[in-house]
Amino acid sequence: MHVGGPTAWRSVVAAVGVASVWWSAQAGAEQPAQLDPVRIVLTRVPATVPAEALGAAALPDRSQLCLCTLADAGAGFPTCVDLAPDLAAAGRPDVAFDGTRILFVGRSSGADHSAVWEVGADGTGLRQVIALPDRDITQAIYLSSLYTLDAAAPVPLIAFIAAGGWWPTGEFGVLHTCRLDGSHVERISHNPLGERDPVLLHDGRIVVSAAYSDGWTRLMSVFPDGTDVALFHGGGRTRERLGEPSESPDGRVYFVEGATDQPTTAGDLASVQSVRSLSSHRLLASAMQRTLRGPAALDADHLLVSIRADDSATFDLFTMSATSGTVERCLIASRWWHEVDARIVAPRPVPAGRSSVVDDDAHTGHLYCLNTNLMRRERNRAAELPPAARVQAFTAEQASPVAAYPVVERLLGEAPVESDGSFFLEVPARTALRLRTLDANGQAIRTCAWIWVMPMENRGCIGCHEDPEMTPPNRRVAALRQQPHVIAAPVPETPQ
Repeated sequence: MHVGGPTAWRSVVAAVGVASVWWSAQAGAEQPAQLDPVRIVLTRVPATVPAEALGAAALPDRSQLCLCTLADAGAGFPTCVDLAPDLAAAGRPDVAFDGTRILFVGRSSGADHSAVWEVGADGTGLRQVIALPDRDITQAIYLSSLYTLDAAAPVPLIAFIAAGGWWPTGEFGVLHTCRLDGSHVERISHNPLGERDPVLLHDGRIVVSAAYSDGWTRLMSVFPDGTDVALFHGGGRTRERLGEPSESPDGRVYFVEGATDQPTTAGDLASVQSVRSLSSHRLLASAMQRTLRGPAALDADHLLVSIRADDSATFDLFTMSATSGTVERCLIASRWWHEVDARIVAPRPVPAGRSSVVDDDAHTGHLYCLNTNLMRRERNRAAELPPAARVQAFTAEQASPVAAYPVVERLLGEAPVESDGSFFLEVPARTALRLRTLDANGQAIRTCAWIWVMPMENRGCIGCHEDPEMTPPNRRVAALRQQPHVIAAPVPETPQ
């Protein structure tokens, strides 16, 4: 194992203790996680870095990618090794499905852009996977294989977030994929505001925290070829900032949620079922008088979470009951470091692969709606809204830096809504789109969030802000009995 480095402070890190203490011991509480020596990889950030900066896009200087071997209670100190001592900053790891390799972001010097790197879990084989010449890559994860007819074998991919979202704070980027050799880079998200915190679910979907509006974020899902973007979970009216999703072996997705008026370091721990993510919300840990980051599964019953007790403390690594939210024991604590982004280093099932309909030679896709007059009746007194007569399609343009909102809508075109409420559009691919329905007087009824289609993709919806678990009506709607209405792609402006 490589433990050396150009400077003494980046050598083996062992000056931290396993505090085998109960944070909140209660009679009759669940048994804490039993550690039968287990390896955990995490990001270690100097304590001098403000906690608010841990959620920033840029990886803080002097961050370390550390592999820690932990034993059960009372076994003494963990063994922690810096896996990339020759990099100026490294962290935000993801573990390969076979448990032998680690993907992370890092930079060789303070002046470089952050790139995607890979290293063996034994500290050997450090290599750069991909770097972009003009911007940082802020997060990266392993993906399952993509199946295409023109490839001799399934192609394993990675996903990464590159800086470039239009949200003013700069914390959101753009979701891309590429092969493990850094080739075939594809942008698969066209949300103009950006996204962050990607995680791969067992069914092959990628879930991200997507910027929405006015500081809100939602959890959105998309497949690795960019198709089928959809709302995964939308939170409630007072909990509009959702991030750091992570899936457990039993199919629950854990995430941190908070209100937009809370500091970015504050939030509660919640979860949803991946199969019914819109209707299975469960609050796990709330009003803890401390803040937490980065939930990740230790096993089916326990989570790894980073917690700090107060504003002056560092983030330390704890285990938490996945059932009750009880914080059990402190695994790693240090006054000199924040310990965040912890992941178990062990084999895990390979998520489902995915075939793709995307045709890069095409330039359009299709959007259709079965009945735009189907709405969720308990919201905004939808039963009293008039029927839709037309649908407009908008794209996004970046607003002036002094504008209150970073995106300006630009009308691409409009089409009629059929008498049964259906419409069928051919729209430009790989383009941010927003649909708005109008009544017979031209008054707006509903507007959707930013969506997109990939080349040759056919996307449909049941209604407009309808019940997300509604079964579609079994009929052939009027709009699909004719050719789609063509919505033209935006014409680039001629440089002056």
